Amino acid sequence: MKVVFIHDFPIHANDEDVYPDEEMVANLKERYLSHIKQLDIICRKAESGQQKYNESKPHQEEDVIFNPIENYSSLKALKNRGQSISKMEPIIEQSDFIILRLPSILGIDAYRFVRKFRKPYIVEVVGNGY
Repeated sequence: MKVVFIHDFPIHANDEDVYPDEEMVANLKERYLSHIKQLDIICRKAESGQQKYNESKPHQEEDVIFNPIENYSSLKALKNRGQSISKMEPIIEQSDFIILRLPSILGIDAYRFVRKFRKPYIVEVVGNGY
């Protein structure tokens, strides 16, 4: 089963590699990979200087695949929103199940494709209600 996890957390990526927070990857693996074969993660690409990373340790695990989307939450980047959103469509179409972690701009935009392809999904809500 191929599952897509969608949330706005930032990840540093260059043309070849991604550099995630390994603690976050371990938490996601513990929570989901005992039930599925592959976890695709759609997240936002960190702006330069926003996230520190160690280039000697790029992510190379085959059961967790990162798909960073260009950040479009600023006014300057808003012009690329449509192009960024369209990158989610084939990933969601080829999946078996979707996990939308909200609140998340990417999660809200991805819901359009979840409905379009009639994919089963769950919503994982985080944050403090107070």
